[in-house]
Amino acid sequence: MGSNTRSFNSVMEQAQMILRKTFGMELVELRSRAGLGQEENDDADGEERTGLKKKAAAAGSKTYILRSVLSSTIIEHAALTDADILEEEAVDMPDNDDEDEVYRTYGSIISWSHSDQLQAMGVLYVILALILVNGKALDDLALRAYLKKLRLTSINFTPISTHKSISVDTYLSQLIRQGYLDRHRVGENVQKKRGRPTQTQGEDNVAVEWRWGTRAQSEVGELGVARFMAEFMVERMIENE
Repeated sequence: MGSNTRSFNSVMEQAQMILRKTFGMELVELRSRAGLGQEENDDADGEERTGLKKKAAAAGSKTYILRSVLSSTIIEHAALTDADILEEEAVDMPDNDDEDEVYRTYGSIISWSHSDQLQAMGVLYVILALILVNGKALDDLALRAYLKKLRLTSINFTPISTHKSISVDTYLSQLIRQGYLDRHRVGENVQKKRGRPTQTQGEDNVAVEWRWGTRAQSEVGELGVARFMAEFMVERMIENE
């Protein structure tokens, strides 16, 4: 468009139409950290005592991601196993005797046979759920204690992925770079009762807590994580019956 920025809205509208009709996707602008932080503060503080409005922070970050617009019903049916697809996948399966190369067929329209993100995304949803049920902010020590209970001292990937496993610290740093998590320094009052600095506190006695990043808000959403938790709990209840 060059300097003709007035055309942005019309071009964006056409691009969105093509993405939705052809790929079942849409472009979504990530919210800025300032805008997200202001909304969290407003939710926590409620109405201003003075009745005066604060100056609104810019909500948009001018950073975009692709997000699926397919309904959950379509995705659910596309993930079901079909005998014909399963047979075709078995025929196309590579003939490789290397034990390190393990392929799994699913027989569904949506196939995860070549994905190296399943385990990592599963752990991400668990972390997002833990943060959500702990008031949308989780102390670093508490998060690591939860992960230790789940035996997640490292994050393992599929045999066909580039990396077999990474440490929790590396994985959390990766989630920060991708915009799924935010790492906040919250001050000395958070862990005052502990009596002494911990591994999550620096020399300036500042504690660390984890919150959702802007990408998690736009791509996953609180409702999506709530559904994930509900489905998980229902499955566990059925298994225990």
